[in-house]
Amino acid sequence: MMAQNFYCTLTEIGEAKDAKAKALGVPFRFAEMGVGDGNGTVPVPDKKRTKLLNEVRRAPLNQVSLDPKNGNQVIVEQVIPENVGGWWIREQGLYDEDGDLVAIGNCPPTYKPQMSEGSGKTQVIRMVIVVTSAATVELKIDPSVVLATRSYLESYAAQKVHTHHPAEVIPGGLVGQILRKKSNGSGDVEWADLTDGVKINVNTVEESITLAAGQTVVDLAKVTTNGVVVYIGGARLDKGLDYVVNSQSRITLAKPYPNGTRMAVAQNETAGTVVNPLDSSKNLADVADVPTARKNLGAAPALTGVPMKWPTLDCPAWALVRDGSAYPRASYPALFDILAPVRAGTITQSANGAIVSGLSRTSDLWVGMPYEHATLPAGTTIKSIDSTNQVTLTNNATASTGNALGRFFLHGYGNGGGAATFGIMDDRGLFDRSLDQGSRAYEKSVIDAVLVAGSVSVTGLSSTRGLFVGQPVAGTGLQANTTIASISAAGITLSLPAASGGATALTVTGGQIGCEREDSLKSHSHNLQSNTSVGGGTGWYFQNGSGGFVGPSAGLVLPAGAAETRPRNRNYLPIIAY
Repeated sequence: MMAQNFYCTLTEIGEAKDAKAKALGVPFRFAEMGVGDGNGTVPVPDKKRTKLLNEVRRAPLNQVSLDPKNGNQVIVEQVIPENVGGWWIREQGLYDEDGDLVAIGNCPPTYKPQMSEGSGKTQVIRMVIVVTSAATVELKIDPSVVLATRSYLESYAAQKVHTHHPAEVIPGGLVGQILRKKSNGSGDVEWADLTDGVKINVNTVEESITLAAGQTVVDLAKVTTNGVVVYIGGARLDKGLDYVVNSQSRITLAKPYPNGTRMAVAQNETAGTVVNPLDSSKNLADVADVPTARKNLGAAPALTGVPMKWPTLDCPAWALVRDGSAYPRASYPALFDILAPVRAGTITQSANGAIVSGLSRTSDLWVGMPYEHATLPAGTTIKSIDSTNQVTLTNNATASTGNALGRFFLHGYGNGGGAATFGIMDDRGLFDRSLDQGSRAYEKSVIDAVLVAGSVSVTGLSSTRGLFVGQPVAGTGLQANTTIASISAAGITLSLPAASGGATALTVTGGQIGCEREDSLKSHSHNLQSNTSVGGGTGWYFQNGSGGFVGPSAGLVLPAGAAETRPRNRNYLPIIAY
């Protein structure tokens, strides 16, 4: 049996008044109905409540009647006219003539627009209440109320003692129409269809977001930016003035708000703005969410961010050449989000440079990488990589921020780039290599360094680019199982102190994604063959360790195997899809 999620019930005050009305025979008069938005959630009706969670409107009832099929059920209705609204309805309450909340209920979230939003409708709210004093409930409405549903008028006319059919008393009207006043003149009414010329909101969805201090970039999880409206503090923001749309899932506010500010985002505009959707000539370009459309059609997923090799010098229109160039962020938003990803962390102010902690990883970051957030000045970069989830920046922040959505530029700003660009990798003349982070120990590199006995500090490195925290490192003077603990521009620190000091060659295992490196020619041997001199012939003599000569033979170094070379290569244009 399905659980009952939406219902109405008498409050404790209402139950007491119901019992009193039944025992003493006094009238039980319902006067008004209130509706509220539940502060953003559908509340569970609570008998102990004396008011709604967040009442947005209260007005007199338009109908009070007994259920013809159940004598203990009272039906109350309120008609909300089309010129009232701009809020959500998730809760309703019934008040008696003393102003007490005697019944409370909830309902599925319903948005009540007003005409100024470009859409309007007349909303009928009905509550069905079970009472024990049905005989004492006063069944009347305020005659000054001008709106009533057609079903009420027909039932009202049917209860009168006359020989006429309700259709003769109130002629005309079609299914779905309501009878409304045309003027204040007596009997001046008309049947009207309030849906004529009204836009209908389809699949209305809302999302509530709590803003962090200084946050301006907002990523949406439940709704898209297609036809979206944004509210802060109950006020609707103007698109283009108070915020801009960056993509299907992101908007940027024109200014930051205090920490904890609630922002409501509703997709409640007309969704059908596309003329002739799925027009074959547009190849899905007219569909808001192209990747999902491709998936639903069984097509390959979008290739944004995938590096490829192209057989001509003519880069296709859907790709860019991987030559390290700087590209405008606004022109390639999808590729920008891949190569300069947003990563959540906690920004803590520090005079020596703000600290970003709580990152999901730092293994793909490098010292000098640009980092952007609204609380940081332009040109801020990574000063040091402190651990697997923390970095220190070159500049201090204007405020400490929890859950800060900062952006890391994995390939910098690009050659000649700046605050409005992002960089792509420079793969000209390079081979591709699958990443080995060290778990298989296939990839090893030797770097020159200087150790200090008993210290974890390592200096003398020509560059720290390509190293990552946790990377295994070995060499003369190092203890077993030593790894890199932190990275700065000056060098690295180790997880274990060095046993001896001095210049040495360190072997690091594994690599960082996106880094460049050279492979050394592996050691090998050649055969040494003797050549005996006959009859005083000349030859090559080799001096032995004691200073004498080995003779009369001469040594010839012969090649082992085929000629030393590398595989043939073919040049392709390196491109990346955007």
